[in-house]
Amino acid sequence: MRVEKCKSKFNVFFIRLDPGEEVITTLEKIAVENDIRFGFIFGIGAVKNVEIGYYTGKRYVRNRLYEFFEVTSLIGNISMLKDKPFVHCHITLGKESGEIIGGHLFKAEISYTMEIMIIATEQPILERKYDEKTKLNILS
Repeated sequence: MRVEKCKSKFNVFFIRLDPGEEVITTLEKIAVENDIRFGFIFGIGAVKNVEIGYYTGKRYVRNRLYEFFEVTSLIGNISMLKDKPFVHCHITLGKESGEIIGGHLFKAEISYTMEIMIIATEQPILERKYDEKTKLNILS
């Protein structure tokens, strides 16, 4: 893993994930270590052993995918949930055939590499709270 912090109006982190690293847990670790309480996530790369989901309005339908995929887009945010950074990402995956599949990212293992940028802001610090109506932890 390699992380670069660039000084600007925002704190911008350029991250390279290496084979075997898990995307969500690694991003959560980076958020904790760098005190990122709110930010935006963008990335591209290659993954395998993926778990994505689709929310039906009542629950997530989860799909495990064991192929190798090109990540054509990783997009998400970091907010706070129960006083800890919470990473929320969606992913679009390209297959060798040219087909695309995507959804809410629960987990994915880096197969070759992933290049990620986090744009972190000090304000606002948005917290997630459980919403009875949607049954989700939504931004409050």
